[in-house]
Amino acid sequence: MSDDHNLDPHPSTSIEAYLRDWKSLPETIDRLAAPIEELYDAGEVSEAEGSLWETWQIFNSIVTQIPHDDPAQMKLVELLKGLKQRPTQGERPREIWGLSLWADLPMFGAVVREIWNDPAQLIKADDICLDPGVPGVMPDTDAIIRMRWIRNNAFIARLTTLPYALEFDLYAIWAMHTALEEQTEGSSREVLSRNVAAAGIWIFYAGEYIWRNNLEWEPKPL
Repeated sequence: MSDDHNLDPHPSTSIEAYLRDWKSLPETIDRLAAPIEELYDAGEVSEAEGSLWETWQIFNSIVTQIPHDDPAQMKLVELLKGLKQRPTQGERPREIWGLSLWADLPMFGAVVREIWNDPAQLIKADDICLDPGVPGVMPDTDAIIRMRWIRNNAFIARLTTLPYALEFDLYAIWAMHTALEEQTEGSSREVLSRNVAAAGIWIFYAGEYIWRNNLEWEPKPL
């Protein structure tokens, strides 16, 4: 292991340094990928899987901290692209969950799906506290979820339109279906607002892609 990798920067530290232009794209890719590769090559595959899962969780958490129209979101897209295009190294192929590391970005889709299954997990432990600016007032958790949900959808929509990224076409269909076609009885105003906003974000960032590819919701047969 090189001296540089012995520093073992936390993934969040490496990504933040990249977003602040303190580190280059190639250097950031290496800092994120090399420690995982070294674990894998040492035969510590389970540890490599755990490290990769944590990296993707951190990556997606950072996505939700960045406004959907901030150029930093595209920097994260480029970072994911760079990881996907990282050359294969070593004497044998590295695979996690039967997928190539890094060409298939294993586990990334699973982490994204976890968020989609339960948007409430966008609220972190640090969010559930008294607002320091307003003594005795709890933060508006619905507003926090809505904001982060919009940012997450914007990022996935950006990825969906690019030929080198993962395919998230189904998420576009889900967003539209949830906002416009599902039964709304019993849904709170906050949930409806969040779903409609997400659908709007998909139209904004991937509307042409959706139209060009004629993505449609196919109902289950009766």
